[in-house]
Amino acid sequence: MGVIFVLLAILFVILVSVFMPKAKSVPDEPDEPAAPIDRIFPKSTTACFRIAGISCHCSRRDIGAISGELIDEPNNPHDRNAVMIIDADTTMLLGYIAKEEKKEYRKIADGKARMPFVGFIEQYENCDGEMCLYGIVRTYAGDEETVMSDAQNDWDFIQGAFTIKSYEERIRMLDQLKWEKH
Repeated sequence: MGVIFVLLAILFVILVSVFMPKAKSVPDEPDEPAAPIDRIFPKSTTACFRIAGISCHCSRRDIGAISGELIDEPNNPHDRNAVMIIDADTTMLLGYIAKEEKKEYRKIADGKARMPFVGFIEQYENCDGEMCLYGIVRTYAGDEETVMSDAQNDWDFIQGAFTIKSYEERIRMLDQLKWEKH
């Protein structure tokens, strides 16, 4: 019973660190420089968003690095302000930007109907012992060369993280990207 409590506490800390924006405007110094500085501090303006509806559109086979486009969906019957998250490789709908995060997305999109993203899909065990999926995407704004450079750096880093078999080590590595807005 004590082991389960410790595992749930660790999972809670991981989820909070992934989903909650940091209060500081300058990220803490990493304990050890595991990633080049340009991967931790992108040169373009960035923002990260949760993938809403991921459990309806994805499965465990989708776990890993993802890239694609965030696309406005004004004809969505449930929400005319919906923003689809579309995978570049499969053109599959992965989900949507969470409703409560769309205002922030609109700021960075600045009127554009399509924005590039990189991110990941991962799993976690909920309090009932069920394996669930969650996903995070990061989009970029700025000049095309800087955006492409930052996105490629993040993509390489995320792909490297998913070669690690240990879930805890993978999450520690992904957390180095500082998944908040810059």
